[in-house]
Amino acid sequence: MLNAVVRHCMSKIRINELARELEVKPNVILDLLPELGVTDKKTHSSSL
Repeated sequence: MLNAVVRHCMSKIRINELARELEVKPNVILDLLPELGVTDKKTHSSSL
């Protein structure tokens, strides 16, 4: 799952779209972002 997140971070995609592709809730992605060094994304509609 982490590789898919990193791959998608290379292009602009909304967090809710990424969550849909990965079949997880947007909150799962939001919770992982600080671990990846992304601290300014706060909502499911934020772009990566």
